[in-house]
Amino acid sequence: MFEGIHSLEIGESSVGRGNKAYDIIGINSVPSEKIEFSKIVNVDAQCEIWLEKLVESMKNELKKIFKKFFDENIGT
Repeated sequence: MFEGIHSLEIGESSVGRGNKAYDIIGINSVPSEKIEFSKIVNVDAQCEIWLEKLVESMKNELKKIFKKFFDENIGT
């Protein structure tokens, strides 16, 4: 699932628990393709939870992109 991802788009979050918190707002590939998430992923100390949310966000955005491509190029 993570093959082809070069980097994450990260911004500072306003939802911290006392520590500095970050949000993952999208992903970037090596050839500079970008996918922005419609639902940001909050990064906190529990990496298992935010990694699971990251995978779900990636799947949801890719579904949207594939559906849009299918609708525009192949039909219903």
